[in-house]
Parts: sequence; structure tokens; C-alpha cells
Amino acid sequence: MITVLIRTKRHDALKYVHFGWLIALLAGFATWAVAHSMINISGASREVMEGIAAMLAALMLFYVGIWMHSKTNAEHWQAYIQKHINTQLEAGTLWGLAVLSFIAVYREVFETVLFYQSLLTQASTTQYSFVIGGFLFGIAVLSIIAWGMFKYSVKLPIARFFSTTTYLLLALSFILMGKAVSALQEAAVIGISPLPITVEVDWIGVGSTWEGIMAQLTILVLFIAYMYRSRRKQIMI
Repeated sequence: MITVLIRTKRHDALKYVHFGWLIALLAGFATWAVAHSMINISGASREVMEGIAAMLAALMLFYVGIWMHSKTNAEHWQAYIQKHINTQLEAGTLWGLAVLSFIAVYREVFETVLFYQSLLTQASTTQYSFVIGGFLFGIAVLSIIAWGMFKYSVKLPIARFFSTTTYLLLALSFILMGKAVSALQEAAVIGISPLPITVEVDWIGVGSTWEGIMAQLTILVLFIAYMYRSRRKQIMI
């Protein structure tokens, strides 16, 4: 958004974009506080909240992964950004840019809050330092990338970046879906139908129940169906 505004010499609109993402970050902290208070309970209710949070995170990560894959074409991504910015500039509503900036950032913040809250509920207190360490490392990497883009105007290889991120989000969605079903089974919300064999791979959320396996297979089947449909459209074009 900022690059497009600079290239179109609309420096007057930059402050609205910055206002939007700053408010989104503040809203993200508020969302974190609410999510933490809602899940900071015990017993079966805690298992239910853990399961629901993990399932919501899995579904959102799956959706974002599909969305990012649809933007792997650099031209499509540029057109997507240009269209939304032009709509606001032509309408003369600079505050619309602030809203667009807020939505773009808050969507990512909400996803991050949901993911990390779910991750923390699955981790023991002795593992919190690893989660925090990964979070800080991610911030450091993103800060370096952002600094490089602003300072040297280097563009990320959009297609490769989005394609790689798509598969990463799919993997996280797969894992969280398995953990969500497991948590809801512990809370007796979902039934337990054991597999004829014992398969326990906790680090990817795979358990020995039909419910968990079918939920995770659903994620894979939906993604494969989307990829097949997407490639058929490209061939037809």
C-alpha cells in the first residue's frame, strides 16, 4: 500500500495508512487480553476452550493459506492492492485507506493471537520460553525484511513467498485440527472411536481415533481439491 501511494505521489495519504496499522496493533493487544482471560480457566471448560481455539485457528490458517495461494501470481497481487487503493482514492475517502490498513493488519494480528493462544494452551509452563523465543525471532526476521524493503526498495519474490507460506499454513492447520479434536474429546464434547491400530504422533497432532484422523484428512482433501481446481483453471486459461 505504501509503495503504491509513494509511486502515485500521494504522500498525503500515508499518515492514514500508518494510523490504520497502529490502531490494528493496539486492537491486537486488546484481543490478546480478552483471549487470555477467556481461556484462563480450569477443568473440562478449559479443554473445551482449548479445542475451540485450536479449531478456529486451524480453519483460519487454512483459509489464509488458500487466499495466499490465490495471490502467488505477482500480477494478481499487485492488481489486488492497486484496486483497493484506487477505490479509496477515487472516492476521496482517505479514511477508507486507514480502514483498509486496519483490516489488513488486524486480520493478521487476530490470526497470530489465535494461533499463539492455542499454542500456549498446548504447551507446558516450562515450554513457554521456547514459544516466546520463536515469537521474538519471527519479529526480528520480519523487522529485517521490512527495513530492507523500505531502505533499498527491494521487492520480495511474491510468488515464491506466498507459495511457501501456503504450505506452512496448511501444515499448521493440519496440526491444530488434530489437537483441537483431541482437546474436545478429553472434554467429552466429541466421541472417541479408536483406530484398530495405535498411532500417536503428538507433535503433528495425529492420534489413534477416527474423529481426529478424519478431521485432519478433511483439511488435506479440501486443499488437494482446491489445488486441482486451481491448476485446471490455469490450464484452461
